[in-house]
Amino acid sequence: MKTEVLLRSIGKISDELIADAESEANTKRKPGWAKLGTMAACLALVLCTGIATHAIRSNATAGTFTMDVNPSVEYTIAKSGAVKSIRSLNSDADAALSGIVPGRQSVEAALTRTVAAYEACGYMKNGEATVLISFDSRLDANAELKASLSAEIQQTLEQTDAVGTLIFHSELTENAEAAKIAEEFHVSLGRADCILTAANKTGLPTDEVARMSLDELLKFQEASGIASVSVSKFISLEDAKKIAMKDAKLDELAQKIVFTREELNRNQGKPCYLLEFYTGTNQYFYQIDAKSGSIIYAGKFITLSEAKKIALDDAGCKDKVGFTEETLVSGGIKTPYYRLVFADAKTQWTYRIDAVLGIVLEKKQKETATTEIDTADFISLEEAKKIALKDAGLDEATQKIVFTREELNRNSGKPCYILEFYTAKKQYSYKVDAKNGSIMEAYHFILLADAKKIALDDAGVSEKVTFTEETLVAGGIKSPYYSFAFESDTARWTYKIDAVLGSIMDKTYDKIVSPAPEFIGLEKAKQIALKDAGLDETAQKIVFTREELSRNSGKPCYILEFYTDKCEYAYKVDAVSGDIIEKNIEWLLQQEVEAVPAERQESEPVPTERQKPNSKQRTDG
Repeated sequence: MKTEVLLRSIGKISDELIADAESEANTKRKPGWAKLGTMAACLALVLCTGIATHAIRSNATAGTFTMDVNPSVEYTIAKSGAVKSIRSLNSDADAALSGIVPGRQSVEAALTRTVAAYEACGYMKNGEATVLISFDSRLDANAELKASLSAEIQQTLEQTDAVGTLIFHSELTENAEAAKIAEEFHVSLGRADCILTAANKTGLPTDEVARMSLDELLKFQEASGIASVSVSKFISLEDAKKIAMKDAKLDELAQKIVFTREELNRNQGKPCYLLEFYTGTNQYFYQIDAKSGSIIYAGKFITLSEAKKIALDDAGCKDKVGFTEETLVSGGIKTPYYRLVFADAKTQWTYRIDAVLGIVLEKKQKETATTEIDTADFISLEEAKKIALKDAGLDEATQKIVFTREELNRNSGKPCYILEFYTAKKQYSYKVDAKNGSIMEAYHFILLADAKKIALDDAGVSEKVTFTEETLVAGGIKSPYYSFAFESDTARWTYKIDAVLGSIMDKTYDKIVSPAPEFIGLEKAKQIALKDAGLDETAQKIVFTREELSRNSGKPCYILEFYTDKCEYAYKVDAVSGDIIEKNIEWLLQQEVEAVPAERQESEPVPTERQKPNSKQRTDG
């Protein structure tokens, strides 16, 4: 505070005043004490000038660095290492950073506020964002500052939950062609350099390459031998699968393992891999923390066919029954189980089979007055399975085959066996006539995992997307297909993949443009805080020491800190609603209060007995 006043005073010293002082000194001989006073004044001036010079030098521009996600933004760095200014490079950044304080601040504060704004606008989420940091050539002259900046940037961004991959573009060389691309497509020079590299590598038009994701561009960057450092916060899908199989005590080399689900998803907002897979004897469900690799959930269940056999054996039934329900109930319950409902011509059974232990938890039996047709002349379930396997060209003796559905169904009055099963390469669906054994329907589908890979490869994205739909549409249609919907931070895709041929039947691509939240603005937030504190700027001296847009548990808010001659105040104000989230009031020491002139004391309320020095108030907004 004193330094600021001193520097302002120095600025008011004119050349005329200095000249007058020198002239006066030469007109007459001063007494000793006067000479000492003059020397002291000169010394003070020299010291102050030195301080001012140091301040000017430390505030001089050292260079810039840019951060690209989808929005692109440039930070100007002072030689002290602080951020002098923030500049948006495209409209996405303009909208996202509309409420960001552009003035001098630390690198940590600038990046934290930027990430908070990007999260609020949907450009960053779930720890999946890829971030490109590029330094301009001026920073190469100060290796110590550049290294310090790199460390601070990495540390700040790794502490957020938004960043998945951080890339440093360490060898950025400015050229006219890259500068033209940066201007045309409203991106940083670092991203423009990546676009230029990819265009030269592939021979694709520049405008087409400019539409690529950062992940795609960076693959070309690495292939070109340009130095870059990547820090991934997520384990890979393959690593997650290895963790699950190790926990399940399975060996891919020794056992046939069929994955039916493998995706990056969320568990209560926490990124995790969802894995579902089969062996010949069990099925498994896993949730693996995408950051730490720890197992969030693990379920090892007997197969559906095994559960059905247990129920049929207990009921004393042959296989000539019709199943009307076969459901695995496992979500959030202590004892996962299979619920099975089946009937023959006279009786209906309902069973709950422990999905882990394979024991009967509950069973019900009731006689039914039905007009079910006589099953005496039906082929057996085993015969139907043999017919289907033969048609599929499969041999149980040499291949691992997992049946997930095997039931007798009416099929609109015409009894048939419905059979669904997997191998390591394909999944199959059959309807076999229960009387004559003829094949009524036969589908040979590619696996769900393979269909997803086809869609992801075509979209040019990694597994770091969120699937909102993954459905096999096969019932009664000419061309069965997989329907997928998935999204990243910046785009959304839908795909229809032919379930038999593996070809793409239809696809859509939409860019996600999240509307910028309507913030109340810094000035309004300050008015709200001052009103709540019972302060009036026109009648009192109020000094703000902190006024910034930040976040509270991911929610944008203004952080305000200010003081009067009696109290210090700290407020968090919701940036959208204007609600006060939190406030703290601390009274200054009593002697400081007593030193304040009486006329200024009268403008503020007298503290009550409860409002002692260092008391704190908190409210929930």
